[in-house]
Amino acid sequence: MTHHYDIIKLDQLKALSSPVRGEIIDLLELFGPLSIAELAECMSANLDSLYYHIRILQRVGLVIQKEKRKAARQQEVVFDLPGRPMHVIYQPTETEQVSALIRSISMMLRMAARNIAAAFAHKLVFVKGRKRNVIHARTLGWFTDDEIVELQNQINKTISTFKNSARKRQEDSKLYALTTILTPLVVSKRERKANDAS
Repeated sequence: MTHHYDIIKLDQLKALSSPVRGEIIDLLELFGPLSIAELAECMSANLDSLYYHIRILQRVGLVIQKEKRKAARQQEVVFDLPGRPMHVIYQPTETEQVSALIRSISMMLRMAARNIAAAFAHKLVFVKGRKRNVIHARTLGWFTDDEIVELQNQINKTISTFKNSARKRQEDSKLYALTTILTPLVVSKRERKANDAS
């Protein structure tokens, strides 16, 4: 499947406010079609909880039933995304859409915090030298519209590297998460004057 899929409906944006549902979408996007049992193995989650979240994602059209296959003595359903890549499309003037989007972003931040806590708990984190595998930062900067376009291109290139990593996965590779948020800031008049004077 190569056609992209636009997430445009309000109920779809609302469905993405759950960390579990967000992780299901991430895993299907990275690995391709998976059964509930395979999702449970990836997420260390129980099957009943996953069935509940899969049903919600199916109801809003973010997950589809791809096929049924034989597993052990029974048939298992394999789920997939309706298209790849998936893009969230919203109107900044639509209050409900913006509220749902902000809840979705909050979910991503909660997932990032949960992921890094688990990495520390399992002693997977290296903070120094060539093996360093955790980066966390917040920084501010002044950019023109043209510079923001270039910055977005750089960020999108990094995101594409992550999304394409499953195709060239090597035996010794490890799974990583990247969470990115780029946003304009509301600047006070004092800060604007200070910048203009420098």
